[in-house]
Amino acid sequence: MVKKTLSAEDRAYDYIKQRIISKELLPLEQIVETDIAMQTGISRTPIRSAIKKLGYEGLLTIKPNKGAFVVSPSAKEVRDIFACKKLLETEAIRLACANITEKELKKMEKLIDQEAAVYAKKDFGRFLANNHSIHMIVAQASGNLYYARYIDELMTKSNVFLIFFDDFMTTTFEESEAHREHLAILQALRDRDVDRCVKEM
Repeated sequence: MVKKTLSAEDRAYDYIKQRIISKELLPLEQIVETDIAMQTGISRTPIRSAIKKLGYEGLLTIKPNKGAFVVSPSAKEVRDIFACKKLLETEAIRLACANITEKELKKMEKLIDQEAAVYAKKDFGRFLANNHSIHMIVAQASGNLYYARYIDELMTKSNVFLIFFDDFMTTTFEESEAHREHLAILQALRDRDVDRCVKEM
């Protein structure tokens, strides 16, 4: 199997994001392109593109003529995002309960089965990606393209908050509420139990 070579932009993106995840870069801290270039050997053009991408995802705030800064989300922002997420995802799973296919359920099960290894490696990036994928399987199974589109956007935003506030790095797999919740959602979908699907979501 041929290993895909990451572009300079992707490498810069991964480097900055990982430093935020590992708390090496803190909320309100400025991202200085020349510093990143010196640390990585990547030129400033792909670094600038990576910064724009991280800004779009909500991890950085880009201020004209001032630069890029690690976001510092307020408690209200967190509450508002999760309130929207709850509203849309409970309606999406109500529809998905009837529509979800066996192929989608198996894909979801495979992602959930990977969680033990993800916790063992303390791979927070992989945890966020898997969590996003699990929720998007449900969103897409709803059959409502607008639910899927807005849930995708809300998942990206809520993942930013998890980077700052989740206790993943200090939680064992056995203690993981996320894993138990994902299993409960999967089982409710398999049982085609709408009320339980909504409750577990």
